[in-house]
Amino acid sequence: MIKKLILLMPLLTTSKVLGNVEGTEFQHFNPSATGLDYVTVHSSKTLSTGVFNLGLFVNYSRNALPEFSTDDGQTFKDRQKLRNQLLATDINIALGLADWWDIGINIPITNYQKVQVKSTRIEFKKQGVNDLRFTSKFGLLSKKKASLAFIGSVNLNLIEGNPYTGNDPGLTYNGSVAFDTRIQSVNMGINAGYRQRNPGSPIEGVPVVPFQDQYIASVAVSYLFKTWDVLGIMEVFTSEPAGTWDEESKPLGRTREGLLGFKYLQNHNLAYHGGIGSALHHSTSSPDLRLYLGVNWAFKPIQKLSTQPPSVSIKADTPKIQRYTLGDIEFSFDSARIVPGALVAVDDILSRIKLGDVKLITIIGHTDSLGSEEYNLSLSQRRAMALAEYVIDKFGVPVDKVKAIGRGELEPIASNENFQGRQKNRRVVIEITLN
Repeated sequence: MIKKLILLMPLLTTSKVLGNVEGTEFQHFNPSATGLDYVTVHSSKTLSTGVFNLGLFVNYSRNALPEFSTDDGQTFKDRQKLRNQLLATDINIALGLADWWDIGINIPITNYQKVQVKSTRIEFKKQGVNDLRFTSKFGLLSKKKASLAFIGSVNLNLIEGNPYTGNDPGLTYNGSVAFDTRIQSVNMGINAGYRQRNPGSPIEGVPVVPFQDQYIASVAVSYLFKTWDVLGIMEVFTSEPAGTWDEESKPLGRTREGLLGFKYLQNHNLAYHGGIGSALHHSTSSPDLRLYLGVNWAFKPIQKLSTQPPSVSIKADTPKIQRYTLGDIEFSFDSARIVPGALVAVDDILSRIKLGDVKLITIIGHTDSLGSEEYNLSLSQRRAMALAEYVIDKFGVPVDKVKAIGRGELEPIASNENFQGRQKNRRVVIEITLN
């Protein structure tokens, strides 16, 4: 979603407007705090309860600072030459409060600027934190191939003298809907919403009228290149003036920017980002070139051991077959060693069943898509066998009544393109057939 635009923060001298430039008004590149699926476009998925995500992104932009020609005060100068450079950092923090609700905060920081022209322009007076953006996402609909969420956010401007917010501005509110769908192997996300601004009074002597409300929209497409465990991503984010804009300012509130990027899934919890972006329509703070690098860490919640039955228990076609899908059987990364304390649900299931009535216990292992298909098939088989051995040793079930099967990555129940989907796919199914 266009996400929040960059903040320009100014004070004035005779030929230039000074201030901090990144955040609400003019930072088109704003990574999602949750780290799910895309880069700046919001996924409709929410973080699971207790999952914590930390993101760190650095982006370089060329010719992103607004300039005004001396003849009419509004026309952007020729951008073919290198005129200014910016280096900025985004720190993102998000937490899942429920399986349908998460919250996040984005902290944009300007680290460096270099301006090589002396025209009338807007630039940073100093480097540092520009604003704080608080976000909350609510899942509305979740289906296998389509899902929907509502995203609300608030921007708190931390910069004085911003000509695009005016003197003493109020908070900026953003509301949008995020929709995801999957067409064969391609994921597509769409964000659409409205930004309500509360601008202050115009800054005297600055050729800019404070921005009014805007429509905001964005679209993203992603494809998982399985061979390399890399997610290819394409995004376009836009804004359009809404409400009572000054006619000369409308072009400044109209943005079009796109990016091409990748997301490398190193392991279950760590992903690296990188890519390139550019203005599709030159407007305020739309760069000729943007380069970005980022990383997302996802941390699982700390859970106490539970004696409750497994969270998912599905009875099969006949009462004589009981099937349990367990997502809480934790193995050491890339191994078949069961983590101590991860077998409470298995103990609970088998303690409730009269073993004399058991005809067969089938244990089926599943993995996510990280790694080769052949390796995952072998890993899932080893994990199923490790659990089968545990059942035989702990409960004394005869060997001929326990069967282990590995299905690898062939039967996913969620997307392998984000850490939560991969976590759901790493599961064990216990099928108990009674006499």
